[in-house]
Formats: sequence, structure tokens, C-alpha cells
Amino acid sequence: MPNKGEHWEPACPIHFVEGAKPWILSRGFAKSSARVFDARHREEPFDLVLSESMAAIGLVDLPREARPPLVYWNHGFELEHFLNQCQDATGLVDLLKLPAIKFPEAIWRSWLERRIVNTADLCIGAIPRLLDLWKRWHGADPEKLMVFRNAVDIAQIPTRPLPKVPNVMMAAVLVKQKGIQDGLKALGRLVREGMQFRVTLVGDGQVAVGDQVAN
Repeated sequence: MPNKGEHWEPACPIHFVEGAKPWILSRGFAKSSARVFDARHREEPFDLVLSESMAAIGLVDLPREARPPLVYWNHGFELEHFLNQCQDATGLVDLLKLPAIKFPEAIWRSWLERRIVNTADLCIGAIPRLLDLWKRWHGADPEKLMVFRNAVDIAQIPTRPLPKVPNVMMAAVLVKQKGIQDGLKALGRLVREGMQFRVTLVGDGQVAVGDQVAN
């Protein structure tokens, strides 16, 4: 979004959903987004809907003939992050403190994902483990599941000799889903192995990383 007073021309039309809480899984969002979609679809029919995570959850209640093919895309990083947290938990008390284990929120989210997974014409996950979850937990049709890895092929990156003290920059929105804390853990392992380097963090957000950097 532009700063106040700046002129900004989006590369494609953007329609903001009104009448909903600023949380994508709220009941108000599903209904409001479906109304916005229906109005735009009547004016100029869409040929395809790509739902990043459950953004298009409001479309699952529309008759199949009232909407174009729906593709559901989920990177699965939250699942990986949650499983890693489970491994790091030292007992049941620690496990129950994890943010992902909140009832009835966890049940509500699982029910929503089950609906969109079984409604979508194609479901794309960035990790194979996510597809296994869709099949086992949601009964998804294996024929409409595919893996598309959202990663960097390091073999395609030109290599060069590293300086004695490499300078590493991590740039991202500082939220848990971006893996900043996981990156710091990985760098911490290198420190314990005796490697020296400099790290610069660039970003803004909600994750408190100061204590972790100090440790």
C-alpha cells in the first residue's frame, strides 16, 4: 500500500471486501467476499479463481455452474512450523501452549479447509506432507492434488568464494510464517560449529527477534 500522500497505480484491479472483520477466516469475510465475487463475475466473468490459502472460502457455497474452476494453493509452511514446534515441546504442557492448538479455532479452521479442499478443482501444496494431510484428514481426491515446491533451486545460483566473515542479510515481513526464527536457529547452529559471520535483519512486523539474536 502507498504511504499517505503518495500516488499508486496497481498493476491489476483490486477490490476491497467490506463488512467483514480483518481476519480471513471470519464468517463475515466468507459471506462478504462471495458477494464481491458474484457482483464482479456477473459484470465480467472470470475464467479461473486462484485461492491463496482459504481466501476464496466464500465460493464453496456457490453452485458449480455459478463459478469458474477453483484452484486452492497452500504453501504449507504453517504446518511445517507447527510440526517443528511439536518436536521442540518438552511435554504436554508445552504442547498445549502452542498457538496452533486453540479450540474451537483449530476445529473451525480444519472444517473450513476440509470444505475448500473437497470443493476445489485442483489443490496445490508446496510440500508433500501437506497433500498427505489433505488425503488422510479431509478425504481429498488424490487425482486433484499436486505438489509445486515454492523454493529456491540453489544449484542455479552462481557460487563464489566466501570472505572470512560472510555478511548475510535476511529480508522479510517479520511474522512467524516467514521463518525468521527458524533462520536464526539455523544460523545459531553455525555459530556453535565455530563459523563467524555478520547478519543484518531487514523488515517490519510482530515477531520479537531481539532476545533470540542475543542468545
